[in-house]
Amino acid sequence: MKKQNQRKLQAQKRRKEILDAAKKLFAQNGYHATTTRSINNEIGMADGLMYHYFPGGKMEILETIVQKEIERKRRSVERTPKSIEEAGNLEELLYEIGRIILETATKDREMMVIALREYHILKEKFSEPVGEFLGFYDYLAQQLQQYMDKGEIKKLDPKFTAIQFISPFSLYTMSKLVTGDSGSSYFGTDDDVFLKRTVENMLKLLEI
Repeated sequence: MKKQNQRKLQAQKRRKEILDAAKKLFAQNGYHATTTRSINNEIGMADGLMYHYFPGGKMEILETIVQKEIERKRRSVERTPKSIEEAGNLEELLYEIGRIILETATKDREMMVIALREYHILKEKFSEPVGEFLGFYDYLAQQLQQYMDKGEIKKLDPKFTAIQFISPFSLYTMSKLVTGDSGSSYFGTDDDVFLKRTVENMLKLLEI
């Protein structure tokens, strides 16, 4: 039993090494330009051994990387407050959503590059493109509707208002991806400044 557990742990470690190496090379060179041999060379593994861990080869590796990212984003969405009472108030709710989106979107630059570059491949397998915040749109729209029903904010289209709040986060993270941290200068000096400005602007829009 002990040997079986050791083999299982070794296999998990090797799979992670393969995924990490492939992710790095996919981001640097692109999926098609990355060969299985280059992945093997990156971690010092013999040619052919990769298929023991990923029988589907390079495509299975890419899909596994993407699936892990989708699961990470899903867990982030699940961290949002489940009710107005839990959120405290609208300002706290907007800050919490903004913080989670920034953390989710900017935590892994390599994954962002892969998602953008290989979208034409990924869209055939994954119905929801990596990097979109559809779960946040729906969630925020529902919360805004509750505030509107209570007469605490202007009665606007809740879905479109959610889009107005969340869409700048996509542009902000995209600018950082393309131009580096200098790309954030248009929005603010850093994540905290951008978040503060975005929340304040939305609160002014919703004031009665």
